[in-house]
Amino acid sequence: MVKLFCAIVGAAGSAFPVDIDAGQSVGDLKKAIKAEKTNKLKDIDAGDLQLFLAKTADGAWFSSKDPDVISMRSGGIPEQVKTLLNVEMDPADEIGDVFEGAPTKKTIHVLVVADRECLEVQDAEIAPHPSRKRRWDKLNEVLDKNKKAKKAAGSTGFSYVSFPEIDSIIADRECLEVQDAEIAPHPSRKRRWDKLNEVLDKNKKAKKAAGSTGFSYVSFPEIDSIMPATKYRPSSKPIPDEKLDALHRYFPILIKAFGDIITGKRLHFIVPVLASVCALFDGGVQILAEETVIGKRVHGDGAFEFVLKRGEKRVCIVEAKRDDFQQGLAQAYVGSEALADVEGLPKVYSIVTNFLEWVFSRSLDEKIERATPVMMVMENDVPAPESVKQIAGMIYSILSEDN
Repeated sequence: MVKLFCAIVGAAGSAFPVDIDAGQSVGDLKKAIKAEKTNKLKDIDAGDLQLFLAKTADGAWFSSKDPDVISMRSGGIPEQVKTLLNVEMDPADEIGDVFEGAPTKKTIHVLVVADRECLEVQDAEIAPHPSRKRRWDKLNEVLDKNKKAKKAAGSTGFSYVSFPEIDSIIADRECLEVQDAEIAPHPSRKRRWDKLNEVLDKNKKAKKAAGSTGFSYVSFPEIDSIMPATKYRPSSKPIPDEKLDALHRYFPILIKAFGDIITGKRLHFIVPVLASVCALFDGGVQILAEETVIGKRVHGDGAFEFVLKRGEKRVCIVEAKRDDFQQGLAQAYVGSEALADVEGLPKVYSIVTNFLEWVFSRSLDEKIERATPVMMVMENDVPAPESVKQIAGMIYSILSEDN
């Protein structure tokens, strides 16, 4: 039996092991990879997978500690990896012949490409922002002039570049003006921000030194008059029962330890639900805790208990403290607009919850949408499995880009 470590190119997540007999073929390895990553490769036939050796032209295998391998964990496609995607492994070759003598420890053996066309599009999509590209071009002009700082790799050390040189590039008015124009918000969102800022600016007691108004000084009726929500019907993506078994076993333990699900204890019940869903993505989703976002063009800020981050998707979690859902929604909506402002996002999801009730919303360029509250049904003082599955499935659906 041979243990091979595989990495999917262009998809966030860690490398994973696959056990296969030396006498089996590369075609069999495709099937084993498909079986190991059923969720991530659910829409790809095993035969359509392309496999490449994680081995450079000079015969060196990729180390699991290689910076390029680490970059791949977040979905990056390093240049060195691209050079290895030219010669596909023959499905008829035997595993023992292909990997004879390959190191077994801390080594990546196989690069997996699930969809070459999408990979090429993805590679094009991660080109830098035009303003950043112009800044890099000007920076490279300065760096290339400083010959004494040239290293073997062709890079100039920062210590040989003066601050005035750097400052003149970063402060370049042309770059700044073009950048500001290129990230202008959608006209409908811009109108929403203008109205929101009028309300935020009126609340003088909430003004901070930076000119930002805290969400806690804005009431829900004020927010609702500016951005009234239309109906939102999020779907619930099925999750295999066995994937939630650990969560169901954990709830009785929490109940015994904390007692009733009341204010001050609710986050301890909310977190396992979020973590269980995020775990389905095999490291592809980050959970950011106690996130604060200060708007630039939105004169307000947002504070979230958690932000779920997958690629360009953001799901902001706000606890409805003391069961005050209106204040929680105000907090979530101002924060979502601030996040859309800072990160240039066309869509931001939010969930306001006290664990027993979950309110899903999303901020789109042209409108705000809010779903009917979903209740966490309790059976014998423990969350009912079907209720947990429904709510977890709704979060899973959002992160899976089904909405």
